[in-house]
Amino acid sequence: MVVNPFTQDKEIVFGAGRTLFKQGDRDRDLFFVVRGEIDLIVRDEASGTEVLIETIKDKSVLGTMSFLEGEARSATAITKTEVTLVKINQSVRDKIFKSVPNWFGVLVKDLANSIRRLDMKYLKLVAELDNCKKQLAIKEKQLEDLRGKVKETTT
Repeated sequence: MVVNPFTQDKEIVFGAGRTLFKQGDRDRDLFFVVRGEIDLIVRDEASGTEVLIETIKDKSVLGTMSFLEGEARSATAITKTEVTLVKINQSVRDKIFKSVPNWFGVLVKDLANSIRRLDMKYLKLVAELDNCKKQLAIKEKQLEDLRGKVKETTT
């Protein structure tokens, strides 16, 4: 591990293809992505559909909602390339929240909850769109078959 001169925290390096956390995990650490790319994937429990929500890149933050809310992870994070991260644990979060007024902590948690709800609605819409595409493909195939039969009967 190397100490990052900007944050005074230790940098951690992970290779490509490493799962940092899974959707539903209860760990609540926050990560600053110094270098590299991480895919965020959400699985809809009802349909089983997995959707790539975003690829996090250099100088980004990962795990904000779980860090702020203290709730389970809403996505799975898998390293796409080798990544260098700075990990901030819950003790730092607790110190931050003790230093601000109570109403601010409530506001931050409410915003994080709103974002989580929007993420779930987005995932549901993506699953519905995927289902519509499948249904359309079936209908197009049926139409193509009918056109073929009509052509056969007219010739």
